[in-house]
Amino acid sequence: MPNVYVVEPQALFGPELARLIGEAGGRISGESAALDLNAIMRASPDVVLLDLDYTTYDVVDVLDVLRAEAPSIRPVVLTAERGRGWLELCRATGAASVVAKAATDEEAIRDLRVVLGGGSVWDTRAEAA
Repeated sequence: MPNVYVVEPQALFGPELARLIGEAGGRISGESAALDLNAIMRASPDVVLLDLDYTTYDVVDVLDVLRAEAPSIRPVVLTAERGRGWLELCRATGAASVVAKAATDEEAIRDLRVVLGGGSVWDTRAEAA
């Protein structure tokens, strides 16, 4: 069962993410409201799910650090709609996948199964039209 570390600044959504990850076949190995690279490394996840929409973190900087410090961890960006080019930027800086917050539960579970199985998902709803 793949281990997932969750960075979720809004604790309100933690239980829902745990449910979706569990239904997709994963297990949460750790979670935090803020990015804590040391905690992530201690948890030894296969995947880190990053919801950084309500933080001051630059997603590109976060992906750069994860790629340099923990290249075996597959980062997945969970995001609301962004501008054109967002998916390519995430892909180029090391994201394994981008999952849109607009996804239904069924879509999120399907996408997480793909990611936990080693595949990638690039949800085009993450880009503004």
